[in-house]
Amino acid sequence: MGGVTIDLTAVAAIWIGGVLVLIPLTALLLRYGVIPLLEAVTEYRRHRADKSGELDRRMRVLEERLRKLESRQASEGRGIGVA
Repeated sequence: MGGVTIDLTAVAAIWIGGVLVLIPLTALLLRYGVIPLLEAVTEYRRHRADKSGELDRRMRVLEERLRKLESRQASEGRGIGVA
């Protein structure tokens, strides 16, 4: 038969050479690509959670101010008339 012969030594050398290139390339990709991206996403989520707490605090302050205004208006005999 006149089939194609495969030199296993050459195939193994090419495979090992490819692995030797891909491992450092993967490490560089993780170091300079994926890790900073994950840190940015984590920081964004942390900031968003802090902002949510800030909005809750501001809403409580506004509600307290409204209660004080309503009680002052009621003590003066006038209603606010909010529909």
